[in-house]
Amino acid sequence: MAAARKTFLDGLLYFFNVIFALLLLGSYLAYYVPSSITTVFSIIALGYPVWFFVNLAFAIYWLIRFKTKVFLPIVVISIGYMHVGRLYQFGGAEKVVANDQKLKVMSFNVRLFNQYNWIDDHTIETQIVDLIKDENPDVLMLQEYKETDKSTAKSLGFPFFILKSHKNGPHGLAIFSKFKIEKSEAIIIENDSSYNNRFQYADISWKGKTIRFINIHLASVGLENEDYKLLENPETEDQDKLEKGLKSIVNNLSNAFKRREIQVQSVVREVKASPHPVVLAGDFNDVPQSFVYHEIDNELEDSFTESGQGFGKTYVKSPVPLRIDYIFHSDNLHALNFRHIKRELSDHFPVTADLEWRL
Repeated sequence: MAAARKTFLDGLLYFFNVIFALLLLGSYLAYYVPSSITTVFSIIALGYPVWFFVNLAFAIYWLIRFKTKVFLPIVVISIGYMHVGRLYQFGGAEKVVANDQKLKVMSFNVRLFNQYNWIDDHTIETQIVDLIKDENPDVLMLQEYKETDKSTAKSLGFPFFILKSHKNGPHGLAIFSKFKIEKSEAIIIENDSSYNNRFQYADISWKGKTIRFINIHLASVGLENEDYKLLENPETEDQDKLEKGLKSIVNNLSNAFKRREIQVQSVVREVKASPHPVVLAGDFNDVPQSFVYHEIDNELEDSFTESGQGFGKTYVKSPVPLRIDYIFHSDNLHALNFRHIKRELSDHFPVTADLEWRL
């Protein structure tokens, strides 16, 4: 009788293992399948950290039990081995580089400096300014910056900066630099009429060479606080409200995936057309398993996979370690000491990296 119960339990667990293995495989497909074809895999990819760790737990369980079923999770994890490093990095100690040999870059979605009191703290703007001063980056790229707030720009202490608002909005993008900005431009994204249908670049000379810094903020998912509460506690809603809420969330996610695919095409064209090495940073609103990441990954290096440590979580609200803010760079450059700074001053954590010319 005990043996029969154990066999039944193993069968049930293996059934769930198959389900989570398929979800993990689906998240891999998001990297290759454009959202314009289907957004199913893109949505599945948002849960990649969960699917990965559940399969890892199954692998450990079957291994301890000396069951051949262990091959399912091991094979599925192995197929997507390249994604493991995009989730977690076993980095070593911080590498010390002389200040005159490195260029420190910082990217941060400042969420309008908490203009609408999303965080119940009236000192958020001051804290953000103080954090930036403490980090002391050479080049700073901000998203959801208030273009009209010239006083904040001056208080940051950078001698050079460019501000660009989004279409039909007082907020947008900003690039600050300790070095002279030789050229700058706002690029309108083709086939996108939304409010954030542009990105910016600034050409900055460092150590006798020019680098093009591209600052982007790709389409947000457009979820409200009520949507996040529904996802966190779905059992608290009645069935009809739950179904309508989940359908709305899926529609918003799908529309955002499709918009980002259009937007990233313009970004990639700009990267390819650049006469200079590129540093591309900002809020991508997409995970490393996404088609958007794939398009950029084909052209540039990811500072986190090159020099990060631990989980690269940058989205504050997520219960799982979602990484949606990046610092990419051309292979002429080498990244050191990538960090995500765990200060909840926005709905994003800021990220920094030290760059040096590759020998």
